[in-house]
Amino acid sequence: MRDTFGIFALGHGVPQNLAQRWLGHASPTTTAIYLDAVGIEEREFAERMCS
Repeated sequence: MRDTFGIFALGHGVPQNLAQRWLGHASPTTTAIYLDAVGIEEREFAERMCS
């Protein structure tokens, strides 16, 4: 659920620094990993998981 939330948030325009805080990441590098997974297919998957 945590990963889905991170992907969903960043895929819907939540600024990376805010998502970093929400996810409790100490490093922005950790949060940036979620940005690699915000393609169309991944976003659709995350949205299905959150519905």
